[in-house]
Amino acid sequence: MNRKPRHVPSTFLVLCSLLAGCGAPPWTSSTSSTQRLVDDFSPALVSGPKAVKVSSQRPSAAPAFLWTFEDPGSAEDWHAAVGIDGLTVRGGHLVGQASGPSGVLRLNAIPGIDPGDMLYEVQVRMRVSAGQKLGVHFVAETPDDLTNYILSGAPLPWPNETSITAGEGMTTFSLRPVFPVYGSEIHDLLLRPTDAPGATFEIESVRVIFRHERLASIPSGVGWLGMDEIYRETVVSRSPEVIRWPVTLPDDPRLTLNLATLDERPVTFRVGLETGGNETALFERTLTTPHRWEEASADLDAWRGKKVTLTMSLVSEEPGSLGVWAAPTVLRRQPTQTADGRPQGVILIFTDTLRPDRLEAYGNQRHTAPTVARLAREGALFRDAQSPAAWTKVAAPPLLTGLYPMTLGVRDFQDRVPSAAVTLAEAYRKAGYTTLGFSSAPFAGAFSNLHQGYEELHESPLTLASSKTSRPITDRLLPWLDKHHDEPFFAMVHYFDPHAPYRPDPPYDRLWRDTDWVAEQESNGTKVISTVTDPERLALNMITIDDFKTAGVDVNAYRENEFLWYDGSIREMDTELERLLERLKELNLDQNTLLVFTSDHGEEFYDHELQGHGQSIYSELTHVPLIVHYPGVVPPGLEVAETVGLVDVMPTMLALSGLAVPEGVDGQSLAPLLKKGGAGAWTPRPVFADRPAAQHFASPTPKDRESYFVIHEGWKLIWNVQRKEGKPEFELFDHKGDPRDRTNVAARHPDKVKSLSRLIDGWRKDSEKRRLPTDEMASRDLRPEERERLRALGYIR
Repeated sequence: MNRKPRHVPSTFLVLCSLLAGCGAPPWTSSTSSTQRLVDDFSPALVSGPKAVKVSSQRPSAAPAFLWTFEDPGSAEDWHAAVGIDGLTVRGGHLVGQASGPSGVLRLNAIPGIDPGDMLYEVQVRMRVSAGQKLGVHFVAETPDDLTNYILSGAPLPWPNETSITAGEGMTTFSLRPVFPVYGSEIHDLLLRPTDAPGATFEIESVRVIFRHERLASIPSGVGWLGMDEIYRETVVSRSPEVIRWPVTLPDDPRLTLNLATLDERPVTFRVGLETGGNETALFERTLTTPHRWEEASADLDAWRGKKVTLTMSLVSEEPGSLGVWAAPTVLRRQPTQTADGRPQGVILIFTDTLRPDRLEAYGNQRHTAPTVARLAREGALFRDAQSPAAWTKVAAPPLLTGLYPMTLGVRDFQDRVPSAAVTLAEAYRKAGYTTLGFSSAPFAGAFSNLHQGYEELHESPLTLASSKTSRPITDRLLPWLDKHHDEPFFAMVHYFDPHAPYRPDPPYDRLWRDTDWVAEQESNGTKVISTVTDPERLALNMITIDDFKTAGVDVNAYRENEFLWYDGSIREMDTELERLLERLKELNLDQNTLLVFTSDHGEEFYDHELQGHGQSIYSELTHVPLIVHYPGVVPPGLEVAETVGLVDVMPTMLALSGLAVPEGVDGQSLAPLLKKGGAGAWTPRPVFADRPAAQHFASPTPKDRESYFVIHEGWKLIWNVQRKEGKPEFELFDHKGDPRDRTNVAARHPDKVKSLSRLIDGWRKDSEKRRLPTDEMASRDLRPEERERLRALGYIR
């Protein structure tokens, strides 16, 4: 473990490159035929004699969504929902006492909310006598029994919460929602002032800030904004400001961008071109519907090869109206050839919660994934790829950065990837590739700070209603390929279909058997769940074999029925993958696209007495499929038996693309293994994984368990640092002979346990020493305006 420490510039320098006056951005295009105007933005480009000053656009002293309590009547919108005693207004404050851990106030029916606007922040100015957490929850429709609705989650922390400090003085506590919350999703606001039973509170004010108000209070500039869960790099400006962009046009040039407004009033977007003292109008577009993207483009061929200035301005009856210019890009209309034999297209597909043993390419007798099997026949299949974690929040960042979770500091629900880490999207964007991402859950997108490098990211919030995302994602991906097939492109596609709930869409729900078994299966599931009393396990639907025994239900029959739908969901995903391959062939990209197919983790179906994922690091959760498909470079039909990790995927893709691998990544390129007849320069390394203890409500249970594993030289050692009573500290498995981790042979091989545990200990210490600083830590010395810029980009909160 004596590797050279990773050399990275300070996070300040990495982030500073995104700020005006700090030099070229880290992902500046290496091709002269593509110029991303967002990269070149600085406040100096905003000009015009009527340019709007920010101070004139700041919110008034009494914003629409501010509640103060100067008189008793001001509290009429606030009620004690449950667990609050003595609620009244006294001395200009709303005061009361929490009678339990979930004392909740209710603000009902907030009037005047723009349904398309996005919540930015909730600010509560108050003091409390005791407690550690302030919680806020948003209710789209008031439940019939609000008390039971609240109490059903009473023992659990709320997803939207922030730390508070008890004391004498009034303090303003700010809370930003975990997931995107739109105005249409807010009917009632539930506020839990403290989590300490018996604590008293005094609230001076509550302020709810939406995105529109927030943007109106900061200077025009770069941001990262979403409309209908499609996020883009943007420049936000106000009427009647003018932005002037100096550009040297390539041959056969065109301008592409998307437009949006946050105002209900009409806003006209004007784009012009200045050269030789003359200005030509390119187009005008009036938007009357807020909160949606509208594509626009302009032909610049008449000025090919010239140095010009592009102008962008807004016109509205109300000065200060906001307009959004998303990913404005100047590029060649004719196909752009990649240099040095690089692939024209690069696509990373990772399918959430996918066990390789349910794929026919890995031995399943059902034809669950014929398209995946074809990719394996035409490319390389890795037999023993291992994830470093057992749930998406912790497993996706290593896949996209080549760094282990401990190096990144991403181990719990709320952790974020430091901006000092280079993502796959950043690496390809710097090389001149157009970048697109689809994240079926927030863990692979902006919520985890993994939006870095994407010009466009489609991010859906986590949903319990359906997990079948491959069809809508593919429906969006194919038209994008049609538009960008003549450019070098990188796309990250996160399909979610095998994730619970397992039931696929018709006709995949009855591929292997008719649905006459469903009623009995649901009845058995209800019986089992009714025996569970632990509220955390109930909330996360975590049931055990013991629960089946208590309920008198046959777990083996139940498990096989679950596989009927799990396998059907895989087939549904596979069909959409086939649609993607068809389109690549139609666009003549099938022979010049590097495609990697994998998963972030597997799924347990009572293999080790539990169901779901995140609870352990046994093989059913960490063994993942890995297929590399690149015609003419990767030989067909190749099978690789060596143990590799998901941290190896990023350096492998960059190496196969002829791009430099960031210094100090934990993974190594698998390219030497992708050759017939030998491993070339490949050096076997230990592969690690960890299952950290956690605190957040949404992290997997049980939260008080901590385990690590290493796989090395045919052995797998699990070190259970924190464990339940009766579980051994060390579990040793013959990894080749017992790949499903069935027989613990630690007692027979104490020397092997000792040597492998030293590897784990060394890896942990090395990872802690090389851990990247959080963006909040690295930004403490930034000027206020620089910090605001980073907040607009979503890098710091």
